[in-house]
Amino acid sequence: MVTGWRYSFQIVVIVIIVAAVLPVGCLAATSIPSTQDLTLADDGLEISAENNPRLAAVPPVVVSIAPSGVVYGRTTTFRWYAVAGATRYFIQFYKGTTLIFYRNYTATQFGCPAGTGQCGLVSPITLSAAGYSWWVRAGNASGFGSWSTRKTFSVSLALPIAARPISPYGSVASNRPSFRWYAVSNATSYSLQVDKAGSSFIRKIYSPAQAGCSSGSGQCAVYSPNTLSEGSYTWKIITWNPNGYGPASTTISMIVRFTGRSWPNTSSGIKVFNDQIANYINDAQWRFSATHYVGAQKLTRADANRVRAINPGFVILHYRLGLGLGYRSITSGCLPNGDWLNIIKSTWVREWPATVQESWFYHYPESGTTRVLNCDWGWYTTELNSATWRSYWQGETLSQIQANDDDGVFMDSMSVPNYLGWDRYTPHLPEVNSTFENAWAVRIRNYLAWLQTQPIGNYAIIPNVGYWITSRETTDYRPADGVMIEGFALEADASPFAYEDWKLQMNRILGLVSLDKIIIAQSYVSGDQERMYALGSYLLIKGNHTYINIDVSEEPEWWAEYDIPIGTPVQSAGTNIANLIIDEPHGIYRRNYDNGFVLVNATNLYDGTGNTVTIDLGGTFYLAQASGGGVVSESGTPTGSLGYQAVTEVTLNAASAAVFLNSHP
Repeated sequence: MVTGWRYSFQIVVIVIIVAAVLPVGCLAATSIPSTQDLTLADDGLEISAENNPRLAAVPPVVVSIAPSGVVYGRTTTFRWYAVAGATRYFIQFYKGTTLIFYRNYTATQFGCPAGTGQCGLVSPITLSAAGYSWWVRAGNASGFGSWSTRKTFSVSLALPIAARPISPYGSVASNRPSFRWYAVSNATSYSLQVDKAGSSFIRKIYSPAQAGCSSGSGQCAVYSPNTLSEGSYTWKIITWNPNGYGPASTTISMIVRFTGRSWPNTSSGIKVFNDQIANYINDAQWRFSATHYVGAQKLTRADANRVRAINPGFVILHYRLGLGLGYRSITSGCLPNGDWLNIIKSTWVREWPATVQESWFYHYPESGTTRVLNCDWGWYTTELNSATWRSYWQGETLSQIQANDDDGVFMDSMSVPNYLGWDRYTPHLPEVNSTFENAWAVRIRNYLAWLQTQPIGNYAIIPNVGYWITSRETTDYRPADGVMIEGFALEADASPFAYEDWKLQMNRILGLVSLDKIIIAQSYVSGDQERMYALGSYLLIKGNHTYINIDVSEEPEWWAEYDIPIGTPVQSAGTNIANLIIDEPHGIYRRNYDNGFVLVNATNLYDGTGNTVTIDLGGTFYLAQASGGGVVSESGTPTGSLGYQAVTEVTLNAASAAVFLNSHP
């Protein structure tokens, strides 16, 4: 006799068998799952969605996660979010329209027994290059809920292509640089490999998400996981996906240094630092510039890379105003309503930031709130004593130097403001005022000293001191790494300085030369006599890091006298140009070199000291005769001529110079 209890038990067994077996036939017979499939009640009876009021207790719809889109490799992991109340999950998987597997497992078997987090199943099927789709639904004692939204994906068995590196390269000033490369659409990881001096230094794998390029397009970027010290490095990227490794990228070389490049020694010969080089010149002119100049200023990163590909040691200075913030060009009167002024941060960018602080600016009168505008160039004078201005300028300028791969900063107009023209500002500054001028001299000196204590102090700090012939000036430029003299030996209109002013300029320069500071002696002349006078003055004061530039154009120039093989000086002026005078009444100076000597008549016709002197040389020497020159031709060939004449005496006019060699070169 069969009891009711046993009868119920047998029914349960039958239903369990059906639940385990029926889905195979049912699923094989349809390409899209039905939400009306049989469910499993807690008493083991087969019931439908229509006739069971307890279906409200079945789990909600599952939200599937992955795979979707494109899958690389022959296996994948199915993942979905667990749902509360689910004790098991039913997943089915199609290749095209053909069911290839299904699983009806407990939540524990899918790794999500608590009903939170994610569930997962590694595909038991080896995938091929095809399209796939899958669904999943959750179940419990009340039955199964609805199927999830269909997920589709395709399988690619292609290896990833090589990544293309972007930066860093060349000279790098950071100990934690950002490595950047273009994303590869079918890469699922990137291996950053950095070597130092041929030895493994960094080996780290990043997912696209970690590298900020999870979309598979655009740029990937990661900061160096290790701190870099100074030295030579190479780096590359190797792509990977589950199909294997792609080819390695091009290997990039870089040099990490926390100071700028070394400035070439000028003990021997004549060394030229060109002020600026136009970016529209051709390859031949770029090559000439890279091989004839020691450096230049105001180059974009692209132009810096171009010249450094030829001469890696080419020195470049970043351009910034020393005591001003560039605003807009002056169009009429003193109205700054023209174009915005620009500086370089890799490329040309606006100098004036989106937000400024009033504490950055110098006000005149100092008790007031009126900013001081330079009416020639459209910049506002800044307060060098302001901590907020110092912090801003140092941080901005340092980031620009590093973005440009520069070796220092050229601080333009770094003179006591009224020396640049008291009436060239609005409001006007004092024409002569020792209190005002001395206070500004202290500002400049203290600012330069402070900069040397900051990170930017690892680079060359070169202020433009202008003519530097104002006799009452007290500015101490020794905290700087050197200076530019803009108007060396002659004024901008090619007029020679008064004799006393010439001596003052030479002696101030010699004070820095004796400290082995960098000197850029720049003149704006083109006549043969004026150029030779500038060159002769340069040869009198030249030290170990003293450079000349006779500038007439943004295009590269070269003057024939630059090629005179004068050699190395065998005597020094010390700190006083008077140590080189050989004829004081006539203002004649001489400095000897191992290949010859230079004579300079520093007197001036306009101040009453001018005279013409014939000098007996005491033997036969070869007078350098330079003529012409200037802008280098498009073929990269300098113009002008240089010859030598055997002489035993020479006549020097006022403000003139002559260079002699001991023997014909």
